[in-house]
Amino acid sequence: MGDIWLREENGRIRVGVTRSLVEQYKEFLYVEFTKKEGESFKAGEPLVALESLKSIYELSLPFNGRVVETNKSVAEDPSLLNRSPEKTWLIVVERA
Repeated sequence: MGDIWLREENGRIRVGVTRSLVEQYKEFLYVEFTKKEGESFKAGEPLVALESLKSIYELSLPFNGRVVETNKSVAEDPSLLNRSPEKTWLIVVERA
């Protein structure tokens, strides 16, 4: 889990990726939410796919839960994630 950050807010968890992950992949060009708002997920199941020129990083979490919100702005403009990963969240989830 060293590639992601989690911030608990009012019983929900905001999720993003670290600067070191962005630097490792150089630049993310495409963000796809593999789970939509309202959908449940199991531990280890891909929630977000981040595509770079070389490969795809699949973000998953080590617990079961439900996706509450997705950041549509970053899907429309992945450069937001590349410029400021510590401030750019991807999804908000609730634990099951």
